[in-house]
Amino acid sequence: MDGGVFAYYLRVMIMRKTVFIKNAAVLTSAGLVLRVFGIVFKIWLTRMIGQAGIGLYQIVFSFYVLASTFATTGIPTAVTRLCGDEMGRGSKAGVKRILRFAIVVMIVLASLTFAALFFGAKVISKSILFDLRASFSIKIMGFSLPFTGICSCFRGYFIARRKATPPAVSQILEQIVRILFVFVGIKTLGALSADVVCGVVMLGDAVAEGISCGFLALVYKSDLSKLKNTGSAAISTQTIVKRTGEIALPIAGGRYLNSFLRTFENVLVPKKLVASGSSGNSALSKFGMIKGSALPVLFFPSTLLNSMSILLLPELSVANGKKQGIAIKSTVE
Repeated sequence: MDGGVFAYYLRVMIMRKTVFIKNAAVLTSAGLVLRVFGIVFKIWLTRMIGQAGIGLYQIVFSFYVLASTFATTGIPTAVTRLCGDEMGRGSKAGVKRILRFAIVVMIVLASLTFAALFFGAKVISKSILFDLRASFSIKIMGFSLPFTGICSCFRGYFIARRKATPPAVSQILEQIVRILFVFVGIKTLGALSADVVCGVVMLGDAVAEGISCGFLALVYKSDLSKLKNTGSAAISTQTIVKRTGEIALPIAGGRYLNSFLRTFENVLVPKKLVASGSSGNSALSKFGMIKGSALPVLFFPSTLLNSMSILLLPELSVANGKKQGIAIKSTVE
């Protein structure tokens, strides 16, 4: 290899590693803040509604994760991959077309999921979660899904841009709004039953997701104007559909299975505790202590690994779009 070309690639790799480390630090710091907020919030919520109430909340929340998985599938990963390729080619129009397509898909999926949740809440709570108190929360949780889907598309775009700060700030903003909304709501309404508190938390999720979505939309509009455009032809809609399916469907399948098994576990454990002789509230209390208090602390160290894995994708996508095999090899190593 020519010495000048080698020096160029060396500078590129050093710069990428610097950006990678910086973004990893931003995402890790945000993840740590979010986990601390989450643990403190769970402790406060436990004092308000008890371990049994937290057990009910954990069951409802696990189903919310399952519903949001169906509403978002693997589209955000596809957005990061495809936008990374288009940025590597210098096609600003292609990036815009990918975002528009992804957002439309998200709205359609979220709307279908919302309809299923809202009109099937009683059936779901009785036949799947085995607790009719979850019906109120299931009806409310669907309102946040469109915002969740759109937010994930914008976050995918910013990860492709190697800009971790907007997604990190949006997630911290979202968590702060959620906690404040629930705190004010519960303090204003006074003594509430566990099912109503769960409903307030789900409504807080919708409000927080909406504000976070608005924030990311504004930052995206500003950032898009700074995106370089070399005049390359934009990726066709047919290609976007094909490649999105190739990326999203395998990821979606794995996440559907994972979310289903987690939800099944969260429903099965309290049910088995009742079958073994515990009362309903005692079973939920034990379950809430494990899932709501112990596991968040145990999984605290995973924040760093999650940040690193998220940031690898755009590095490889941009290098692939520019046909930089050395950069791909260096990044993987």
